[in-house]
Amino acid sequence: MQNAPIAIQNGFPMAEKISFTTQDGLTLKAMHYENEGKPAVVLLPMLGRTKDTWAPFAVELQTNGFDVLAMDPWGHGESEGNLASFSEADYNKMVLDLAAAQAFMNKSKISFIGASIGANNALKYASQNPAKVNAIVLLSPGLNYRGVDVSSVVFKGPMLAAASSEDSYSFSSCKTIAENNKAQFLQHSGLGHGTAMLSSKELRLAIIGFLG
Repeated sequence: MQNAPIAIQNGFPMAEKISFTTQDGLTLKAMHYENEGKPAVVLLPMLGRTKDTWAPFAVELQTNGFDVLAMDPWGHGESEGNLASFSEADYNKMVLDLAAAQAFMNKSKISFIGASIGANNALKYASQNPAKVNAIVLLSPGLNYRGVDVSSVVFKGPMLAAASSEDSYSFSSCKTIAENNKAQFLQHSGLGHGTAMLSSKELRLAIIGFLG
């Protein structure tokens, strides 16, 4: 593991660039917004996006009492792998990234917030590892996105799902996922897809309150 301190804000280390390895030997990069002893939250970006898309919200979570890791899944950002050559099997293998992130955070139970395909993988991981997951937040999931099929996946723990009405596939998918999992469904309009939705203070506060 490699550490590179970045900056300080309000007494907190804003972000520390770290690396860790998956069980199949891939090196992943992430930013750790540390808040020692606080509940852990891992942030998973949209397809083709990076950990940096989470930066403002990661700081907001940190200052509200969470130990936060924003990561580049394999094939994304600074992590190993070539996204351009991904198959459906490769997209499904991204779930191993979540296990590696949890191992790095060294917490028996953590929460995940995923956007788009990150939401699909958060749900998939949580359903497979319910004893290790406190809660999940899904932003604009899809019932079957790039072969990551969560149409019949169930996580019995706390779940918050959110989508914007003009994002039609994600909105209908989100509604079905929420119904299947008896989860809270936050319906918005005009907020776009995935992490773009975090422009809404109302949504950000809802997520913080849900995790708190």
